[in-house]
Amino acid sequence: MSTENSIARLEIKGNRFEVIIDPEKAVYYKLKKGPWSDKIVKFDQVFKDFKKGERASSELLQKFFGTKDVYKIAKRIVDEGEVQVPSNLRKKLIEDNRKRIINLISRITYDPQTNIPIPTLRIEQAFEKIGVSIDPFKDPEEQVKPVLQELKKILPFKVKEKEVELQCSNEVFRQVYSILNQFGDVVNQSAKKDLVTIRIRVPEVSCTKFVQKISNTYGEKVKVNLL
Repeated sequence: MSTENSIARLEIKGNRFEVIIDPEKAVYYKLKKGPWSDKIVKFDQVFKDFKKGERASSELLQKFFGTKDVYKIAKRIVDEGEVQVPSNLRKKLIEDNRKRIINLISRITYDPQTNIPIPTLRIEQAFEKIGVSIDPFKDPEEQVKPVLQELKKILPFKVKEKEVELQCSNEVFRQVYSILNQFGDVVNQSAKKDLVTIRIRVPEVSCTKFVQKISNTYGEKVKVNLL
């Protein structure tokens, strides 16, 4: 349990709002590893500048948040704003994600000559030699692709993949394409009138997260088929 406090900050139309929070509880909430709790908030005050001791007026809170309830305001600040993360907590989150990424990769990589899975220890040793930065706040499944790209430079292996076909309009094609590149590699693309069809190969362990992200972001605007 974290014993230190941090600031969560949100700017709205040039106005800064700050609340004091428990950083560990706030981060795990933002990572969807726990529910919102009023205990995330350490002081029942909203500040314009905490270090200067400047509090936000009730009028200002009502104007920009539509309420004077500190805990409702704090939740929005944590949801939409910046949360300061102590270095020790950041290091812990990075290490947790590193271990999870290594575990995911060990499930889908195998020796191309023997078809035997690559041992986790071998992946971990190779991981130490590459220069990939691990994002502490990004799901491990979304970080598998860049790690695999770097590992392939020093370790021969094949990857268990799944093919996914997507269909969308030209209107959302560019935005969809940016997500595709984060997760996998495009193997085929065609367009007919306003309909674009894209086929992509995704690492097996990232496929569910990829489909969820497309569905949550675009809904019925993108049709997804697992091949």
